[in-house]
Amino acid sequence: MAFKKSVLAATLLAQSCAYNATGVAPPRTLIFEFTIEGDQFVQSPNVAYYLVIDGDGDPATGPQANGGVPITFPYPDPRSYLPFIFDQSDDYKLDRQSNIPAPISTWSTFFALYQFNGAMVMYQGRRNEDGKTVNEQFRQLQNGREWGIQGKTVQITVPFTQILGTGAGTDDANLKIPPQLEANLIVANRGQARTAYDLVMERWGQVPNVYFTIPTGKVDQTVFDTISGVPADLARNVPQGIDPRNVNLITYRYRIVTGQ
Repeated sequence: MAFKKSVLAATLLAQSCAYNATGVAPPRTLIFEFTIEGDQFVQSPNVAYYLVIDGDGDPATGPQANGGVPITFPYPDPRSYLPFIFDQSDDYKLDRQSNIPAPISTWSTFFALYQFNGAMVMYQGRRNEDGKTVNEQFRQLQNGREWGIQGKTVQITVPFTQILGTGAGTDDANLKIPPQLEANLIVANRGQARTAYDLVMERWGQVPNVYFTIPTGKVDQTVFDTISGVPADLARNVPQGIDPRNVNLITYRYRIVTGQ
């Protein structure tokens, strides 16, 4: 069995301190990029690239990829068919042929890139107010302003108010920003009708599932991580005709800036 090896590196860029005459801390924005091994992102409604974020501030919990699908149908979880839903049911397994329960996953929001109505789009998703159901298209990000694709790299630019707050009428002064965010990258074989559980093709961490942290106090510093190994962790879930390299994650990079 091939395992991936992760090597972490951090590059400190120019330190800056934004002056604000009001005394109110300037708003913080996350600029996040991830890169695939292949030549281009898969342009299909059946493939989704997810950046999943947990904003509860607890480093012991975070977004994990649930892996495979429930053994039985109909599926016991009516909330969503996302591959990182929190669930402790014994019906959830990492693999149909295994008896390993799906890991507990804790998350608060996600950003999904996939093709919709013939064009690549990015939506932010989050739980509804009932705390159970999920709105997978809570907000569509603006292409060219909030996200964009350059070759085999996608960049997402969102303020912390959008990640942690309502995104409207909220500023950093009234927003509880934890010391760090927990995050994960997942590529899934996505069912368009949303009546079947997404099959994970690739995730940042292999078995056991791991996620990475984004320290929120590291402002104006670029942090990146690279990972190498076999293309697509769960190659059996890659649809025919899709190059596994185009769903294989190799690098992420992020920077937190102020005054955006």
